[in-house]
Amino acid sequence: MAIFKAGRRAVRYVVRHGRSKYAHLRLKDDDHLEVILPQASQVSARELLNKKRAWIERALLRLYGRKRVFDGNRLLVWGIPHRLKVVKATNNSVKMKDGTVVVGLNGEMNLRQTVKNWMEAKTREYAKRRLRHYGKKLAFEAESVGISDSRKWGHCTEDRRVFFNWQLAALPKELADYVVLHEASHLSEFNHGHHFHARLLSLCPDFRERDLSLRSVVPWLPEIFGVHTALAVSTSESRQTRPRSGKMDHA
Repeated sequence: MAIFKAGRRAVRYVVRHGRSKYAHLRLKDDDHLEVILPQASQVSARELLNKKRAWIERALLRLYGRKRVFDGNRLLVWGIPHRLKVVKATNNSVKMKDGTVVVGLNGEMNLRQTVKNWMEAKTREYAKRRLRHYGKKLAFEAESVGISDSRKWGHCTEDRRVFFNWQLAALPKELADYVVLHEASHLSEFNHGHHFHARLLSLCPDFRERDLSLRSVVPWLPEIFGVHTALAVSTSESRQTRPRSGKMDHA
């Protein structure tokens, strides 16, 4: 990827050509810019970036003001940042102690999988419990509940299967609860239309505010695990979207 300097930050960018008549930019969650140019564009990517420099600087400020599930040192658990510490252990384990998530590794399983298994268990228990709660209120039940590695917080299929991102346990509980309610509402309204939003409003009057807050949390992307594997190991302690492919997604 090429590099563009915006204010004090150097941002990576990639150039793609699309069918649109207009050139535009997208700032992706993994901190790179996507420059979309028409097939027969007379404008270069550099010209567009220079023209939109002020917009890029504002967008980067917003992005870096967001909370990340993992920032290289700290892991969010129910909305609270905890220092992540890796120790040698006889068995792979994860425990919380004095504001720190202590990951014990015996070398047979990597850090990514160990933390993922731990958070997945928390997410599954919470999602099932809250789905039962909302199922009684909505008089609809999910056929099954699954955990995914998608970048979406949750999605629901037309055959009433509900999936949640394993990182749901990183969110503050009021936001995790909103994600569960959002997907539970899709069991009866497989769209984002008026009736769907009316149902959300009846059960969660501030759902719009929660939806905005949810967008401020950046999921832990798989490649970021690689950054953390270099941590020292201590030896002292063991928007409205259209349905596609038969599912409704919630970012």
